[in-house]
Amino acid sequence: TNTAGYYEIIGNNVVLTAEGVAAVNAGTTLPAVNLTATDVGGLTASDSDTPSYNAQNDGPVIDVTAAAAFDENAAVVGTVVATFTASDEEDGTPTVSFTTGTNTAGYYEIIGNNVVLTAAGVAAVNAGTSLPAVNLTATDAGGLTASDSDTPSYNAQNDGPVIDVTAAAAFNENAA
Repeated sequence: TNTAGYYEIIGNNVVLTAEGVAAVNAGTTLPAVNLTATDVGGLTASDSDTPSYNAQNDGPVIDVTAAAAFDENAAVVGTVVATFTASDEEDGTPTVSFTTGTNTAGYYEIIGNNVVLTAAGVAAVNAGTSLPAVNLTATDAGGLTASDSDTPSYNAQNDGPVIDVTAAAAFNENAA
């Protein structure tokens, strides 16, 4: 019984196929190896055993990608500056947070698989400040981590000058 195709016989050995390797790497319990030997006279003998392996906690994987550059004047709270994907072979989706010591100015917030501007980030963009890299760390249930980063950018706009003229208090005609 090898319905999943996990095994093949090579010489006197039962070895894993590509499907078997994939099953092991995914943490699947391997089924029993059931073999039957038949001699030339048609007599048979059967035996089986179940292989086991020691599962290893593979670390998570994360990929951060900066969004396309946006125009400075289009920056609002919630503007997406980066996206990310994170996965873990054993746990599915790891916990994702800003890498320790980054985002100290609070320019970014994680919403789903997006990194967006906060009010502080919008103020920085409007002041012409270069945005820092988005540094994220994925952590799996076993405490293993992976980090990645990318740096968002925006297109600075030439904002016109601002002037505010205020008339002085009223004065007397002959006092000028």
